[in-house]
Amino acid sequence: MKLLLVDDEEIVFKAVGGFLSRCGHQVSTALNGSEALEEMGRDVPDVVLSDIRMPEMDGLALLEVVSVRYPTVPVILITGHGDVDTAVSALQRGAYDYIRKPVKLDELVSLLERVEERKRLEQTLVEERAKLVHAGRLATVGTMAAGIAHEINNPTTAIRGNLQTFERLWQRAEPALQAAVAQAGDRDLQVLVEEFPGLVAAMLAGTERISRIVSAVRLYARTDENRAPQEVDLAKCIEEALSLTASVCEGVAVRSSLASVRVLGVAQELTQVVVNLVQNAVQALADRAGGIVSVDLRRDDAGWVVLSVADNGPGVPESLHERIFDPFFTTKEPGSGIGLGLSICHGIVTDHRGTIGFAPVPGGGARFEVKLPPVATA
Repeated sequence: MKLLLVDDEEIVFKAVGGFLSRCGHQVSTALNGSEALEEMGRDVPDVVLSDIRMPEMDGLALLEVVSVRYPTVPVILITGHGDVDTAVSALQRGAYDYIRKPVKLDELVSLLERVEERKRLEQTLVEERAKLVHAGRLATVGTMAAGIAHEINNPTTAIRGNLQTFERLWQRAEPALQAAVAQAGDRDLQVLVEEFPGLVAAMLAGTERISRIVSAVRLYARTDENRAPQEVDLAKCIEEALSLTASVCEGVAVRSSLASVRVLGVAQELTQVVVNLVQNAVQALADRAGGIVSVDLRRDDAGWVVLSVADNGPGVPESLHERIFDPFFTTKEPGSGIGLGLSICHGIVTDHRGTIGFAPVPGGGARFEVKLPPVATA
């Protein structure tokens, strides 16, 4: 850890500071509270170790300022024989703990280990809280998306049906309209004859896009109750996904290294995860020569099944890293995507008791890594 040792005695710097440095900590020093605050303005430490009695600004005054400016930095007070009551009072004012002079190094090490463990637990708590918030947001969006998809699908079906009727009737009406144009020379009627088939085709294409979006939203919401998990050969899911994406992978070198592993899950959903990840990787390589997508399947040292999909594209800007799994967030051009692919992957992997993460690739590119628990063996 980064430790700030505050004391007006040089011998404390040499004995305690030297020992802590040899233990692997980064130790900076200050002679009083004022110097300590200047040092903290340049570089905030993980822990402050401060004597109580010092000139200019003592340890209690330093504690008060640190508690306000740096509330997450624990302050450990170093007390003399007559300062124990003061130190106990300081605990009530926010000090983490105190240690007596002469400092027993083994006690100090034990105290710092407790601080390290507390910091690890606090960081874990922050991460888990963020996961819960994210999961709650996704669940809310999923419920809303399922309802919206249902409401959109009904009028879209009606529009598509009417357009198909128009197409069928047009085949019967067009010859009569052509004859009327030839006889009357009506310019508006001629424009109708020329443009109507294209207009209907464009509207049908629009309804098809709406249908694809609705399908994606339904997959994101995963309202289908027929999702009984079974033992799945994940390598076969990947092979099927690569076959399904073969047409979009033209011009891109796809390399795969697949171990034979089995997981408990829904094969169709796991295949969908790979399809989405591969499609995203290929789209990231658009207009880039020498594009490579690598798909690997293995077990890690802890026994987890690890699937990774990596590309050598431009990568993802750091400012967007925290948003890439959010629903309806996309960096693609308008009309090229709706921002549900990675959200779908996140939801499916979470349902399979796994995790999905993202990391930049050194030299450029991105790697998405999925971890799934293996099938339990007797």
